Amino acid sequence: MVGTPQYMAPELGSGQEATPASDLYSLGIVLYELCCGVTPFAGRSMLAVIRLHENALPGRPAGIPDQLWDVITWLTAKEPGDRPSSAQQVSAVLDALVLELINVPLALPISTPPAPVPRQAPGPGTETVLAPPPIVTPHHVGRGGPVPQRKRRRGRVAIIVLAVLLVLGAIGWYAVRSPATTSTAATSTSTTTTTTAGSPTTTTTVSQTTTVTKPATMPDFVGKTLTAAQDSLPTTVKVNTVDQVNATAADGTVIAQDPKAGDPLGDAITLTVARQAVVAYLDSLRVATGGWSESGRSATIAGTGYLHAVGENVDARTSPSSVEYNISKGFRRLTATAGIDDNSGDSTLKMQLEIFGDGRELFNKPIPFGAQVPVDIDISGVLRLKIQYEAVSGRSCCAANYLVLGTAELLGLPGEVPTTSATTG
Repeated sequence: MVGTPQYMAPELGSGQEATPASDLYSLGIVLYELCCGVTPFAGRSMLAVIRLHENALPGRPAGIPDQLWDVITWLTAKEPGDRPSSAQQVSAVLDALVLELINVPLALPISTPPAPVPRQAPGPGTETVLAPPPIVTPHHVGRGGPVPQRKRRRGRVAIIVLAVLLVLGAIGWYAVRSPATTSTAATSTSTTTTTTAGSPTTTTTVSQTTTVTKPATMPDFVGKTLTAAQDSLPTTVKVNTVDQVNATAADGTVIAQDPKAGDPLGDAITLTVARQAVVAYLDSLRVATGGWSESGRSATIAGTGYLHAVGENVDARTSPSSVEYNISKGFRRLTATAGIDDNSGDSTLKMQLEIFGDGRELFNKPIPFGAQVPVDIDISGVLRLKIQYEAVSGRSCCAANYLVLGTAELLGLPGEVPTTSATTG
């Protein structure tokens, strides 16, 4: 085992191999230290620190914003699979928080971290750790005389009762946490106590039966948070999630489910989860081939003004032309409003606009003067985005006619969007 205990992922302490997820855990500890000036388990022995990484959650220092604490908690999840999928994903999330947190006061530095939180709370990446029954050692009274037999038996009965309560507590927690199919689980605890030579052996057995009920049909999760949906399902049901860019629902909210509410409860469910988009304006990206005569300007289409517009000077003689971008398969949607700028000289001009993703036609519509044509297309997995246009009708020549895409945006998810806004050829 090689590593610095204060920053060591819990799986390393139990002898597992280091993985990129282990590095992300260490990154979470560094981020914690950057926020408050101390690591979460500082001031303890090396072995104690290793055990705390395995069995406790970092205490939260005062002054750390909720959004940043969520990132730290995500990075320091006990199970490697519950941590972010890549450092790039963390980078994108932190970049998105810069403007949101730029005016938030810094947390005050501390020299001693808050008390660790026992790893008791259920949830992804956690498990319940039940404290074992206390170890009872023989006591003596007076000057070396043994405890009278009645008192010793009373002490043993207390131990048995405590052990039974712990077992029942575990079963009760499991019943609340995981409503599985209607079934019966019986637990039994037996303790044998042997007294002095010649005394009979006493055996105490306590049994408890718990009934757990599982819903017969799928609940309705639309509108609930992903965490609430996961907590409501039995652990036997596999939950698959699909992230979808959505500007109307709150981030992390379920917007669709399969099977639907009321369908029979099966072994798996797919939840579509709303995610707030990372936005890149088309006028901020470097063109791979072709180009616009106007970029980053404002435009007016049918009386409505649009910022971040890109456009080209066109007329009725414009032959097929195109502009192409390399978007690195990092975006999900392209949205814009297409039109001919109101200040154009030819009111009879009509253009044809086509948009291709890796050679596949995604959009093809006529763009007449005086019309606002919405563009909203799925570009998931697209590497090369091509925008092509040509004249359909109009007067043979007129200067200063502009085909424009107003407020042209590429929308993606944190962790998928390229870390630089520039594209390459």
